Amino acid sequence: MSNWIYVCLLCGLLGELGCQQDSALPTPAGLLVQAQTFMGSSDNIPAFISAHALGAGPHGLFETQVVSALDGRMLFSQHGSTGERFVAGTTTAAGWILDWEADQRTPADSVTYTFLRGHELHMLALAPQTRMGAPQGVHTETFALREAYAVTYYDMFGAPLLWFVARDNGQPLGIRQINHTGQGAREIDVYFQEWQDVGDLHLFTEATFHQGDDRYHYQYTTLDLEAVADSTFVPTAATFPFDGE
Repeated sequence: MSNWIYVCLLCGLLGELGCQQDSALPTPAGLLVQAQTFMGSSDNIPAFISAHALGAGPHGLFETQVVSALDGRMLFSQHGSTGERFVAGTTTAAGWILDWEADQRTPADSVTYTFLRGHELHMLALAPQTRMGAPQGVHTETFALREAYAVTYYDMFGAPLLWFVARDNGQPLGIRQINHTGQGAREIDVYFQEWQDVGDLHLFTEATFHQGDDRYHYQYTTLDLEAVADSTFVPTAATFPFDGE
């Protein structure tokens, strides 16, 4: 008996013990529909998501604002309790950082770009393909103590970003991404927590980044689905609300 026939017979006899064919797994598109249905948005992805969070991490307290547009634009601002500030964002194709001294936006490198995309948590939950491109595969594993489907995407460095969906009800559980900064642990698990209704949608209101032994907890005080002005994505030192004082 050839090895190939033997393997086929063995899988037929022991299929329930792990020889599951890839065709038995749901498609990435099907999982996206399940997740969007859980969030109440299967036929109505919002054009904008604005999130404001109070955060706590190893270096103290901070405030974070993320404004995401479905077309790829985003604004990220983080203001620490000791006065430090970071304002950056993306166009539909590239990243930028606000230079407060020169009052202008300067190009961001690829590391910063992936950092920014990795903080668009609500848009990643609702429409990951708008940030990460086409999905590349599906497998099963445990995440957040639940049985999950993991959909694989790749960032601009070719590193995987895993998008987790609960197998029992399609709930987005979080993501696993790669830290390219060279600071701290390389792998980061982000957990979506405390779901509530926001308008017509069902969204998480807390998130926790697990990076090695470090924990960064975000409690969202505002989640807004209203349209925002184009000027939001081209801030200046004079008009941006965080003044660092």
